[in-house]
Amino acid sequence: MSPLPFLFALLVATEPPPTVIATQELTPITGAALSRDGRFIAVILDDHAVVVWDARIGQPVKTFTGHTKAVLAVAFSPDGRQLLLGSADTTATLWDLDTRHRVHTFSGHTGSVQAVAFSPDGTRVLTGSADTTAMLWNAETGEPLLTAKGHRKELMAVAFAPDGKSFATTSADTTAALWDATTGAQTFALRGHGEGVSSVAFSTDGSRVATGSWENHGIVWDPATGKQLMKTARHNNDVNAVGLSPDGRRVLTGDREAAVMMWDAVSGEKVRTLLGHTGDIVALVVRDDGRVVLTASRDGTAKLWDLATGRELLTLATDAAWKSWAVVSPEGLFDASDFGRHALGFRFAKGPTAEVDQFFAECFRPGLLAEVCRGERPVPAKPFGRSVPPRVRIVPPTSKAFTAPEATLTVTVTDQGGGVSGLRVDVNGARMAVPFNRESATRMTFRVPLAPGGNKVRVRAASADGSWESTPSEIELTHANPSPPLGRFYVVAVGDDARELGESLRSHRGNLFDRVDVVPLTARETTKTVIADTVHDVAELTRPQDTFAVLLCDRGGEPVAADPSLTVNKVAAAMGTAAAQKRLLVIYARKDEKMRDEFVLRGAVERLARSQGIHVLAAGDSRLNHTLRLRLIPKMGDAQAPLTVSEWFETAQIKSTPLRSTHYSTQAKSFPILMPDR
Repeated sequence: MSPLPFLFALLVATEPPPTVIATQELTPITGAALSRDGRFIAVILDDHAVVVWDARIGQPVKTFTGHTKAVLAVAFSPDGRQLLLGSADTTATLWDLDTRHRVHTFSGHTGSVQAVAFSPDGTRVLTGSADTTAMLWNAETGEPLLTAKGHRKELMAVAFAPDGKSFATTSADTTAALWDATTGAQTFALRGHGEGVSSVAFSTDGSRVATGSWENHGIVWDPATGKQLMKTARHNNDVNAVGLSPDGRRVLTGDREAAVMMWDAVSGEKVRTLLGHTGDIVALVVRDDGRVVLTASRDGTAKLWDLATGRELLTLATDAAWKSWAVVSPEGLFDASDFGRHALGFRFAKGPTAEVDQFFAECFRPGLLAEVCRGERPVPAKPFGRSVPPRVRIVPPTSKAFTAPEATLTVTVTDQGGGVSGLRVDVNGARMAVPFNRESATRMTFRVPLAPGGNKVRVRAASADGSWESTPSEIELTHANPSPPLGRFYVVAVGDDARELGESLRSHRGNLFDRVDVVPLTARETTKTVIADTVHDVAELTRPQDTFAVLLCDRGGEPVAADPSLTVNKVAAAMGTAAAQKRLLVIYARKDEKMRDEFVLRGAVERLARSQGIHVLAAGDSRLNHTLRLRLIPKMGDAQAPLTVSEWFETAQIKSTPLRSTHYSTQAKSFPILMPDR
């Protein structure tokens, strides 16, 4: 091996990891909670929704709404089965995490419910309000048990002691207080802060309680005596969140300037600073095992940190509908939805800023959150960011309006030191085959098919080793056709289930297509090569305005089910030769154990959708075909409206159970595909 590549790889590997950044505007997070076992993470979004992540599934799985005003506080029950929310509408609500049904509404406060907590045994609920009181409730019946009065201003935070016999409150009146959980009597007033006390946390053994204040300090107290044990050095701004390690040896504080600091709970000396957020820290939770810390910020991200080393493990971001979610490690690995891959990126110490999607080939890792929460610390197989991508630019044509069904484009490709491996051209999200010649890669001219109406053309290239893609160059072109012909719908159906589904599509074509041609193949009598060749032959018949579908849904035929990954890759490559811009692929991969794994299946779907611009729906659930056919029933009150492929597939994903067994992904534009029954 030449010493130069080895030296370059060594330099890349020893550079500090890049900073994970937002490349699009994110919805601010205003609160967060972590279940006791670390499986669930809840974040409060600024648009009043609460999104719950499931670490076992590796992505957001539920959204809770229902309050009439902003949600201000969130907590998990000790068994992780219920979620408690506090709201500016003066109520708190208890929800079943599995069914998302509301269990109780706690009404009794006259001001916003700004803090919530469960007792350690989960039998009681504690709420703190802007009306200056804290209330204790029966979690099973929803009945109030007692009201704690004594603060002069709004309550900011509440917490139960680990033994459940007492609880703590903090207030804007500059004090914190400890209370008897049976009688509601105040046992100690904790005085020592000069401004409002924003946060409180107990150590796991109950020997210490920590508070954070707007005067920029944290204080550690002895809950048995109410005496101050330690005061941290000053932050540069308000302390919004506080946490304690389970053994009480470390105090963590998060401030309004995005810094999280760790302190020695005895000496008060700073141990380290955790840097990575760019907005106010709004929540800080130490996992029960003391290994991981969760922080959340108004910058729209939550982060997981290794408590022992202070190393950032992951950054998480999502929207309320989880269409745009992402999990990213500083080392470059990521798991994300299509939209999420463009929401987060990296800022390198040297070199350009890049979206995580530009590293898809080597760094996409489905299930990354699950791995890290299990204690694993995966890293890329090769040095991350080792090759700089080329720069790509579409040369604007003299006119962006075309009367012919194709356009000639010229693209310039500039090698920035990392070489050039190929050119990727998408029209309306569908990949178009374009010849590539490395010898003439600096300037290339080619033709792209145009469908009637608007056409979004996107071009990108990658470094020579394929590890880093360029920022795409885009242009909008119009094919002006005053009376565009109806497209045709070509369906290759492999297996009995697929044939039945294809005939259902034919019978529901309405006036969307000139005709629907179903090409049936019997899986038991068809080889993988025949399937791929048939798909290729049909692909050659298609035009830009046509729709092309391949259905691999047999009940158990060997060619499809025994090795679906091999079959599907061949089929997808054959579909990529089609002129049709509207493409969909349905896969039922029941028999293959590898494809049954939720993360392997989802990874295959994402890679197919991204590489070919196909709408891909894949499942290890035998009810997929039945669910798709049920969706042909009309939407209530909207029987005349055509169903788009996204609506059809998204419904199938939601209706199929368990949720993780069915996955849908695309980078392509959605389009009408069928007319529901009247």
